[in-house]
Amino acid sequence: MSRTILALFLVVSVSMGPSVLASDTLTVKLLDPGSGAKAELRYAPAVGTAQTLTTKVVMQSKMVMGDREMPTPPMPTLTTTYQLNVKAVDAAGDISYDYKLVKADVVAADILTPPQLVDAMKSAYDPMVGKSGVIVVDSRGCQKSTGSVPPQGLTPEQVKTLMETLRSVTLPLPEEPVGAGARWEVTMTSTKDALRSETKSTVELGSLSGKTIALTADVKGKTNNPGGMGAAGGKGMPAMDFVISGKGKARVDLSKVAPIEQHMKVLMAGDMSQSAGGQSMTMTMRTEVETHMASQ
Repeated sequence: MSRTILALFLVVSVSMGPSVLASDTLTVKLLDPGSGAKAELRYAPAVGTAQTLTTKVVMQSKMVMGDREMPTPPMPTLTTTYQLNVKAVDAAGDISYDYKLVKADVVAADILTPPQLVDAMKSAYDPMVGKSGVIVVDSRGCQKSTGSVPPQGLTPEQVKTLMETLRSVTLPLPEEPVGAGARWEVTMTSTKDALRSETKSTVELGSLSGKTIALTADVKGKTNNPGGMGAAGGKGMPAMDFVISGKGKARVDLSKVAPIEQHMKVLMAGDMSQSAGGQSMTMTMRTEVETHMASQ
């Protein structure tokens, strides 16, 4: 059971937030330009801008097999801290910044959280602490690359996990000038091994004050890996088929790369199947994920 929950925790991180990795596509479509004075929204940090970014992820799950609800232990809380530093801004507005994971805390939610689950998550994140790299985004916040040299001393799976938080740091902005009440749709599709995800986020501009903007988002999507992930290098991950829905809000300073604060609450509901002892077991799951991000 603990292994199944850990697999779900990792899949949730893959399914949330916009990124552009080799197998991802990202599009931004303006739905409504808004009212009043219009302006182009662009990230424009100065070289040398430094931030400390902290993220906290809390999960709650409910599992049902047949007509019987399964006991589900409380998930550990994961808190990560990154140092970000803008190294270069080119003539086109592309921004290169360094990142370093300086801390990763995994804490039991309460006494019912299995110690082996806490240990498994610590084992996954501990090797990443102290690792660093480079990310390049354009002035609209769309990630262009993760540098030519990945963090050293990590497995490919650990590199992917390390990037999952950073992929949602800069929120994609529309190309066109917009005013208060503007809405745009951010669509991201991702394929990683056998895992396929698609999310559509409808983002609304609440206010624009100087270089600070307030945004809200309505997220819908799906993620699945019908055949499981063992054959594709997923180390026995169960087959999953989930529908995603959620809401979020953020305050963004366009003179920095990370938001001042960002909060997202997402519900994933669907089925998870796994073989055990020669038999296939299917569980219906509802998982609520809250992610809070803050920088200074």
